[in-house]
Amino acid sequence: MWQCAYAKEPFDLRLFVLQSIRRWKWIVLGVIAGIILIGGGYYLKNVTFGGRIPYEVTNKFYIEYAVDPETGDRYSYFEAYTWEDWLKSDTLVPQMLEKLSVEMSAEEFVTYYEATLPADLRIPYFTVTHPDKDLAVEISTILAEAMKEFGESQLQIDSVEWMDMVGPELQFRDIRTARAIVLGAIIGFFAALFGMAFVGIVDEKIYVPETFVYRYDIPMLGYVDEEGWVSPEVTENLTRFFGELHEIGEINVADAQALTDAAETLRSMDGNLLLVPAGEVHGKTIEFLLNQCKAQNITITAALLVNADGSLINQYRFGRKEL
Repeated sequence: MWQCAYAKEPFDLRLFVLQSIRRWKWIVLGVIAGIILIGGGYYLKNVTFGGRIPYEVTNKFYIEYAVDPETGDRYSYFEAYTWEDWLKSDTLVPQMLEKLSVEMSAEEFVTYYEATLPADLRIPYFTVTHPDKDLAVEISTILAEAMKEFGESQLQIDSVEWMDMVGPELQFRDIRTARAIVLGAIIGFFAALFGMAFVGIVDEKIYVPETFVYRYDIPMLGYVDEEGWVSPEVTENLTRFFGELHEIGEINVADAQALTDAAETLRSMDGNLLLVPAGEVHGKTIEFLLNQCKAQNITITAALLVNADGSLINQYRFGRKEL
């Protein structure tokens, strides 16, 4: 008697690999989709709609710190965050905005510049980045004037000397479209594989005889391919299972609904051969037919896979397309 073993059926990795190779077009489509979605999206965001390329102006100053008359030591150097907080303070920003030739809010103004200390704490860098070249230079000049005034007003600083100005230069973005395309291709490739793996898990169709035998515990004589070629083992298995039987019936899974009309005839047979179309009939259809055979006391002796892909089965069994 047949039994269904879906719960014990493992994922057939060999069959999945062979079918994936045959479905290479889906993998190519997945790669193309990944390139378009990720690579194309990256390009649109950073190039097409990336806005104007900003100009950058960098001023470099040298700070000579004063000596504490009580200790004879120099005052502590200002850290980078000290300069940053001072440049963007509520006290200094309004003063700089008064010198600016265009109207601008304080919140917007402070986004265009920053202070850094790359190495020497006595040499701060003030960098201005703005889409407008002239405005970038103007903001940089205002910052330089503010720096001079600040140095003159601080007890801890003896002098502030302007050392160098770089710019204005176009600050080209670090756009890595090629990497985005490669990343999209990789993600698309694996997404296609995972998609085909999911389809393979939920696909209940029969492609190779071994799947049917494992799943339903019914002997499989062999297969007949799409061109009518009969696999060598069919003859021997026919003799073994049907050799001594006089009357043999055929039950085609593809015509499962016709079973009721032929039930009386099939019950009278010495044995019945179940014809299973390869890759065509869903597992629930096969289960329905087998349950009907059980209910109507119809004996199924063995099965035969028809319209099968012979090259797939040979690769599955022997690693080559032809016997």
